[in-house]
Formats: sequence, C-alpha cells, structure tokens
Amino acid sequence: MSDKLKKTVLAFDTAMGGISVGVIASNGHVVSRQMETAREQASLLVPMIQEVLDEAQIEFKDVGVLGCNIGPGSFTGLRIGLTTARVLSLSLDIPLIGLNTMEVMAHHYETDKPLLIVLETKRKDFYFQYFDTTRTDLTAPSAGLAQSVIDAAPCDIFDVGGDCLDRFKSMVKGNFDTLQNWILPDPIIMAQMSLVKFEAGMKNNSTDPIYLRDADVSVSKKRQRKLAQS
Repeated sequence: MSDKLKKTVLAFDTAMGGISVGVIASNGHVVSRQMETAREQASLLVPMIQEVLDEAQIEFKDVGVLGCNIGPGSFTGLRIGLTTARVLSLSLDIPLIGLNTMEVMAHHYETDKPLLIVLETKRKDFYFQYFDTTRTDLTAPSAGLAQSVIDAAPCDIFDVGGDCLDRFKSMVKGNFDTLQNWILPDPIIMAQMSLVKFEAGMKNNSTDPIYLRDADVSVSKKRQRKLAQS
C-alpha cells in the first residue's frame, strides 16, 4: 500500500470489548485510538473519531471511504457502531464497507496453518469461524459450545486466535496452538481491509448486522396486572 492514498479511509468498531477508531489519511497520516469499555460506546465513539481526525489533520469532509464491523459481537455495541456508520455514510455521501468481525480478527495473525477465530459471547458459548491459510472462510460465522466448535473443524491441524483464548483453551483439548489474544481489533487493519474491498468494487456490500443469537433479554418475574373487561 502506498504511503499516500487517493482516498482517506476511516474505520471503527464497537462490536467487541470497547472502541477502536483508525484513519489512514491521504495526507500520509495514520492515526488510531482504542479503549476498553463495556458501556460507554454511545457517548465516546464520536468524540474519539473527532480526536483521530484532528490528529490526522483532516476533517469529516476529507473522508472518502468508511469501514465498520457488522458482527458478530455485542448486540448493543453493534447497533451503536452501525448506526453511527450509516449516519456518517449518508451525511458525507461516501461508501460504507461492512466488515465481518471474524475476518477482521483473522487478518491479525501470521501463520501458515488454517485458523480458527473464537470470540467472547459473555455466555457459555463462543462465536467462531474457520479460515484457510489465505484467510478465506472455510465455515460460516457460527455460535456454539466449546466442544461443538472443535467438532466443526474442517481440518485436522489449525491455530486458534481471538479475544477469549484462555477461557476457550481451558474447556477443550485438541491438536491446536493458541496465538496472541486480541481484546480489541486493530482499526488500521480494518481501514486497510476497507480500502482493499472498496478498490475491489465492493462499494455497496451488505451492512446488515450479523446476529448469531438473540439479544440478552429477560421476562419480568413480577406478576402482571390485567385490566378488567368492561
């Protein structure tokens, strides 16, 4: 990738364990910010984007391509990130590139083996997807208990990456090595992927969120009052 781009690329994520924002600017500046937070994405995302743009010495109007993770990930985080991305895309009239969180995480690793990505769900199960040595998907994004993740392996030998490797490794045994644990995705990797997809003609790829299970909701245990029939 050349040092100077024709289009400035802004990418961000709130689907995982916090906020990640990065920009690769046409003026040569590359800037990123990350913060681990479970509840403050809605109030901190836009100010963090502004900080990154300010440091890169550009304005919103200079952004030419926008990238955002579409899941799987935190239900609330996905909604915050995608809503912000869609508003920016419409207001700036620029293309929005939707990124599969699993594919993004797969590009964090250099290994000559097939790769399994496992992500935290905050439940007993895991989000997971298998990729070949070129980071092309071997399976679709899925959710399952630890042993079912291993049972779904399309190959005998593979490495494992993701954001919950200690928990996953403690629950299964198998012929695999765990790599570096990434709590947050690198937003510069996201920006690079967004640019590649944009230049490949994916200007209108799907930005529908990838939900692999329902949101965490519960039914009140309080007895419900009924209105008397007239």
